[in-house]
Amino acid sequence: MTTLHMDIEAMLRIQRSLVDVQSKIQERVQALRRNYQGLPQHWVGHSANEYFDYYTEFDGNVSSIVERLGDIASELSAEIANYESLDNGLGD
Repeated sequence: MTTLHMDIEAMLRIQRSLVDVQSKIQERVQALRRNYQGLPQHWVGHSANEYFDYYTEFDGNVSSIVERLGDIASELSAEIANYESLDNGLGD
């Protein structure tokens, strides 16, 4: 017989932590973007172009990570809801 178990409170803490980390990363990235927007007018040249290319790649990578954190938090939230529903159904 298969045994199912989930510490719902622990999983809720983890889910909230994921959302919190996602939010903090978004805030920091937005601050970086604001700073970055002013750079092109103050820095022109080959090295500046290289930096801007690196930054663009970095920004895309971080955006993907932030999006994936949101996906993971949502998936975890759905699993928690499934277990709560299952637990309530078995408790009847």
